Amino acid sequence: MAAIRRSVAALMCVLLSYLAYAPVAYAEEEPQRRVIEEMVVTAEKRESTVSDTSISITAFGEDMIEDFGLQGADELVNFIPATTRDAYDIRVRGVGRNFRALGGDPGVATYYNGIYSEDFGIAASENGLYDVQRIEVLRGPQGTLYGRNSIGGALNYITNRPTYEFEGELRTQVGSLGSREYYGILSGPIIADKLAYRVVGVMRDRDGSQDGLNGSEDINTIDDENFSIALQWNISDNLEAHMRWNDRSSDRIIGQSVVANSGVGADRGAIDTTRYTRGLRLNLPASPVTAATPGAFAFTDPVTGAVRYGAYARPGVDQASTVLPNPAFGLPAGSIPVDPDYEDLRGGVASNNDNNEKFVQNGVQFELSWDINDTTSLKYLGGWSDFDYTFDIDLDNTNGTFTQPRQTVLEAVETSSHELQLLWQLGDNLEMTSGVYLFTSDRLQNFAFRDSQTFTSAFNYGGLLGSVGFAGPHTRRGSTAVGSSDFGLWEGDPTGAYYEYWNKTSTKATAVYTQGTYTFNDEFALVVGLRWAEDEKSAFEDRTGYFEGSVEAGGFGGFGPGLQASCAGLFGFDCGLIGLTPLAIVNVFTGAANPTFNALDPIVPTCPLGTPPGECSNRLVLGGIPFSFADRARGDDTWGDTSFRVNLDWTPNEDTLVYASVTTGYRAGGYSLGIGDSRGPGNFGNVVPLTYDQEEVIAYEVGYKGTLLDGTLQLNLSAYLYDYENYQDRVEVFDTVANAARDRVDNADAAENSGFEFEVNWLATDNLTIGANGSYTKTKYKDDAFVVEDDNPFFPIEVFSNITPDDRQVPDAFLVTNLNGNPLKRIPEWKATLWGSYEWRFEAGTLTAGATYAYTGEYYTSGIERDLDLVPERTRLDMSVTWRDNRDRIVVRAFVDNVFDEVFTRGIGTGTSASNYSQFATSLYPRYYGVDMTYRFGAF
Repeated sequence: MAAIRRSVAALMCVLLSYLAYAPVAYAEEEPQRRVIEEMVVTAEKRESTVSDTSISITAFGEDMIEDFGLQGADELVNFIPATTRDAYDIRVRGVGRNFRALGGDPGVATYYNGIYSEDFGIAASENGLYDVQRIEVLRGPQGTLYGRNSIGGALNYITNRPTYEFEGELRTQVGSLGSREYYGILSGPIIADKLAYRVVGVMRDRDGSQDGLNGSEDINTIDDENFSIALQWNISDNLEAHMRWNDRSSDRIIGQSVVANSGVGADRGAIDTTRYTRGLRLNLPASPVTAATPGAFAFTDPVTGAVRYGAYARPGVDQASTVLPNPAFGLPAGSIPVDPDYEDLRGGVASNNDNNEKFVQNGVQFELSWDINDTTSLKYLGGWSDFDYTFDIDLDNTNGTFTQPRQTVLEAVETSSHELQLLWQLGDNLEMTSGVYLFTSDRLQNFAFRDSQTFTSAFNYGGLLGSVGFAGPHTRRGSTAVGSSDFGLWEGDPTGAYYEYWNKTSTKATAVYTQGTYTFNDEFALVVGLRWAEDEKSAFEDRTGYFEGSVEAGGFGGFGPGLQASCAGLFGFDCGLIGLTPLAIVNVFTGAANPTFNALDPIVPTCPLGTPPGECSNRLVLGGIPFSFADRARGDDTWGDTSFRVNLDWTPNEDTLVYASVTTGYRAGGYSLGIGDSRGPGNFGNVVPLTYDQEEVIAYEVGYKGTLLDGTLQLNLSAYLYDYENYQDRVEVFDTVANAARDRVDNADAAENSGFEFEVNWLATDNLTIGANGSYTKTKYKDDAFVVEDDNPFFPIEVFSNITPDDRQVPDAFLVTNLNGNPLKRIPEWKATLWGSYEWRFEAGTLTAGATYAYTGEYYTSGIERDLDLVPERTRLDMSVTWRDNRDRIVVRAFVDNVFDEVFTRGIGTGTSASNYSQFATSLYPRYYGVDMTYRFGAF
């Protein structure tokens, strides 16, 4: 709250100073009284103003984008009510994408010059929003006027078109973080009044905004280039064509989440550097953890008040929660600080200096418009995009070297779309818009977790194979038939992949839509729209990887007795008497450890803990017997829906619009490829990729749009209620058949989302402009939806679960949470932005000072309502001063974004015991300042 008070006080001081000194700067002649200039949009496929469009819409013109220095989604969302952003997507009224697995669709559709893009991040960052004529943001389900269905809203980025007079522009931005950005435009005729071109080039280079620790490099850089050329061809008086092509490349050091907290129970608050393994001992019936267990510590059952005990897993003796050792083991204590209060999220990043994200993207948008007669026109929209993506990121959040877990992605995407729109009129009262649409997408992805230190070499089984009676070749990708799975010995992977899959998804979306507006009289109009859509999807997944079969519980638990018997035959007595668990026997039989004959510490590793596996021929296993696995799965499914829109407009006068609407929308079902538990048995027992159902919503909305105070005040209000069926989310569910927790995408039967929004634009004086927006959103699950809470460091699932006679681990009842009544994830109740600008006019030009204050309330990143997942409220103050000469040819803008350098988080997630319950926070940008200079020439 102190930060809010400082920000508000600073903003008020700025505005008051503008008013105090304003009279000095007037030119000799007072200008005419200003009135609000309406922005022309095409949200309903016909040109109209924002005030005349009966949809909740926020529009950004080129001047506003320039004045506020908008260069990406993080700045853009501040000016849109009820809108936030995730790492790769945007949420409008809380509707976004709750998971990033192949085979799904976004909640908000993104268009670039009317062409749908599956990847919001491409359009949202292209050119740093340079040379964009306007951005239209529509809130609510869209479909009866758009080719691709969208359950939450639509964003349309519209670039400037070629001009028939020569013009050009040069722009540069320099600033903090070593920022060097260059922009340029050339536009003009090729054939007078017939054919024109527009060429745009952008180069952006910026150093890392996240500081590295312990010698790690700074990360989250910008290195982006884009070149585009557009052609405008007036073929005849009633036929014109427009085409734009771009070629973009980006090669940057990608940012990553900061470790905000880590540890279990009373040990929470520091990165664990002393324990080689992660996780607590399982409470096995044969060897429960009690108060007498060495190293035991207490937990209190929140329901019964009973005391339970946990103890850390001993390396190679007790089954760990992950087969990977703790990568921070052996680092100096405190070398990687945590920040549980999220007060300084700009640092705390340690890596191995090879984070990288690279992509090359090409796109084409083509539009052909034919005015058949005065009442009928036909438009074709065609688009194509090619996207090649490479991603490589450190996973352990340390700069340790004895283990090197990483995540890599290789992806190739090709999309195309075709849309035919007919705009026609019947008589004087009925306007119709009809269309047919086809969209195709082919996406190929290789996704892997790798550790070149641990998994490149074959595992040395030593005397283990004879003991367990198992032998078989390594199962690699492609070694199994489609629909089947297999496992074998681990003989090493050349790339160190311990989980890898090759996925291919194909989507074909078709739609037919029509919408009509019937005008009864000067005051009332009725809008009715209808859309039929079908989504055909196919998926192919080819997986391979490494796992360690537990010899204490689970499918390989039956090997335990055989190992115990073999051990007894070797030593001549019960090995349990000297503390040798089945896992410890595995390590002894493979030569990875030797027995100590001390029951409390029964083995000593052959290689000292922390030795890189490549330097040790007999590495210690932490979970069980190493195996390889492979499976292949294929699926083909179709989803579809018929949606509608009914809207009644009342226009009592030319300055007022009141509307009420009922709209339905749907998001197709899909696959969740890559998620570990997203496969299951098909109709004939074969392995198939699991699907989830389509999501449907019916949205009710009332709105008001008015221009008041003689055209100097614009006020937009809206209230809405969304009623969902089959709400899509990625959750940890409890599988009652397998008696185990499963990570998968599932559908909640019902959910609700309601709220209200306002937008204000006020020309307070001829020099002072004030704007604001705000929103309140209330959401909840409306039906039972049970999820497993396996990531709570204060109630670890190893302690608060029971091992059943069939070796299944069943969590205690209080760890199975019913989401009914809880809020939906990532949706702040309150969000607001206030901005102001003051303009001084001189004979040589104008000087404008501006400030923006944005507030986003707290929200949960999980459906479970708990402090672990609570993202704190955040504020941001941006300020700028802009000089324009009187011909608007020279523009110089000095700016400071995030004036108080308060680095907040937009997302928080807590891992399971496999990460020692580490809490990861995604930080927003720190303070950034600079100077932006533009020079225009020609007919600008």
